[in-house]
Amino acid sequence: MDRLYGSQKRLYDLSRRYYLLGREQMIDRVAVAPGARICDIGAGTAYYLIQLATKKPQGRYYGIDISAEMLSQAKRNLTKAGLDHKITLRRNAAEDLSHRADFGLEEPFDAVLLSYCLSMIPESSVQPAIDAAWRNLAPGGTLYYVDFGPMDAWPTAARKLFSRWLALYHTVYRPKVIEALHQLMPRGNVDLIPLYGGYALMGIVHKSTVE
Repeated sequence: MDRLYGSQKRLYDLSRRYYLLGREQMIDRVAVAPGARICDIGAGTAYYLIQLATKKPQGRYYGIDISAEMLSQAKRNLTKAGLDHKITLRRNAAEDLSHRADFGLEEPFDAVLLSYCLSMIPESSVQPAIDAAWRNLAPGGTLYYVDFGPMDAWPTAARKLFSRWLALYHTVYRPKVIEALHQLMPRGNVDLIPLYGGYALMGIVHKSTVE
């Protein structure tokens, strides 16, 4: 990841915001009660954590990312935004998230965000990453997901061309993620929302208060 993002980190936010679609819609839906603990898995440059903390300052914000290069840019962004005190970042893999070990929190998170990270991590890490997000989510909390979708309303040629382009960046649409989210339903309630003709899928999973 450091090799991939090392030369891109300063331009990452300028470019990705135009094709990592649905993040703003997800942020708008994140419910933040006073003192709520919100964690972004794959926080990158902290661009969206900064948006969240600015729009909803009543929360407490945390993020992890596996790339030291991205986190170095994130720290610069936090300083520039004056939010060093509001957002805490740690280097860790998605599947190894721990609210205690990473952030010293006694209580799990009230919301966990999975935004365009499950399409980029190794296939073998996808289910462990979802399990870690769920494990670190408090009863009554919410898991928010947005990532590439099946593009089922797009012409076949456009869908194939875009898939080839994503592959250049080791990124792929993973339908198994949706299956995994549905498997959480016995312990929660999931809403799936297609965006832009299936270009992206947003998932909102509400965890039951009783486990």
